[in-house]
Amino acid sequence: MEQKERVYQLLSKRNGTVARKEALDSNVNPNTLQRMLINDEVYSPIKGILVQKDKLEDTYYSRQQIFKKGIYSLETALVLHDLTDLIPKEYVMTFPRGYNNPNLKKYFIKGVYKKEELYQLGVEWKRTPHGNPIRVYNLERTLCDIWDPKNKTDFSKKMQATKAYLKHPKRKQYLLPGYLNKLNLKTELIQTLEMLQ
Repeated sequence: MEQKERVYQLLSKRNGTVARKEALDSNVNPNTLQRMLINDEVYSPIKGILVQKDKLEDTYYSRQQIFKKGIYSLETALVLHDLTDLIPKEYVMTFPRGYNNPNLKKYFIKGVYKKEELYQLGVEWKRTPHGNPIRVYNLERTLCDIWDPKNKTDFSKKMQATKAYLKHPKRKQYLLPGYLNKLNLKTELIQTLEMLQ
């Protein structure tokens, strides 16, 4: 198979956005990628990401390809789960405590840091609006996080998300008490859910 054809197959599979590393791992020669950039067949909105010239970048996918330890959380997870209609100014990602990358701000990423057992709690794979796989906290973990006073989420956002959660067809409300216990959170969320039901 011709090198360029392999790149276009990857771009098609990823709906126009592919990580340079994924292309190289698929035995694409770096010179092929460079020629495609020079010929404007692809563009590189951020280092390490290639986008087909007639497509928009899948920003959720591309940022997680750059910051592989990041898990979408808080306001960004609310958007991905359709629990809010507000579009945040930055992407929120949770990282394991001790992780340090000075480039987060450059890519409009707000980093949140958790110890390992809490970092892994409630992680799931979800598809971006472009159809690419990303890691995000599930509905219940996201709800717990926005009700955590340390995160200082606006009350109206918490209420909007909680009401949307109660209508969500994929909710697993039985997970909430266990998550609240592990995250050492008070029962304010449970009381609010009882009041709204």
